[in-house]
Formats: sequence, structure tokens, C-alpha cells
Amino acid sequence: MFNPTLVRPTDTQPERGAFFVTEGNIFPAGTIKGDGADFDPNSGGAIGRWFCHGTHLVSATEFPTAARGVHTAQLYLLPDERTSIATEGVEGAVPVVRPVSGGTGVFSGYIGEQRQKMLGFNATGGVNLRVAFILRKVDR
Repeated sequence: MFNPTLVRPTDTQPERGAFFVTEGNIFPAGTIKGDGADFDPNSGGAIGRWFCHGTHLVSATEFPTAARGVHTAQLYLLPDERTSIATEGVEGAVPVVRPVSGGTGVFSGYIGEQRQKMLGFNATGGVNLRVAFILRKVDR
């Protein structure tokens, strides 16, 4: 599910500065094959839920090829708010490294990096992402 706002009432797509909210299911490693164009994100086997809000840095037509197409905050619920990881940063058509700002449950007290690669768009029009976290415990 992807819900954008439009910068001007006459816009027909999200332009630079448009805000959006999106969400989807999280699946175990190896579930999405190739670019995932045929993948149904509503299929069974999800291990959590992903929420994202952000701002377009480029127009929607530029997004599929832009290295830095949006700036977002993401929340990964694994499977719910009691066990989560929060990240923030840019993302786009190239692999990116984003900061992990914290977490809850077993991830409480951890920071680190999120490595993200956009695979493509699925049958619903949403993005398919491959994500890995490199975490370290903060000394207190």
C-alpha cells in the first residue's frame, strides 16, 4: 500500500516535496526471487510488518532510476511493536546504507546500519526491498 500526497492540486503524480506513507509485510531471507515482479506481498509466510513515511526528493517518474529518490523513516515490527528496529535515511535505485537509530525488545540498546537494495516493484505497485541489519550493542 502506497499513499502519497500531491504538492499541487494539479499534479498527477508525486513530485519533489510530496509526502507519502507506505507499509507491507516482511518475509524471511530468500522468499522474494529476482526482482519480485510476480511476487504477491499478501501471500503467507510473513514474519512481521514494515511501515515507512517519507518525502520525495525527485518526481515519481524519476524515482525508478534515482540514486536518492526519497528520504524516509522506516519501522520494522518483528512481529510487533515489542520487537522492532527503526531506521532513517535516503533510498532509491541503488543499494544504500542507512543508520539504525534503535529498537525495542531484543533490539533494545542496539544501533548500526541497514543495508537496503531495491529489487523492483511487485504486482500491487509496491516496492520489493532486500534488507540486512548490522547491529552492535551500545555500551551504557
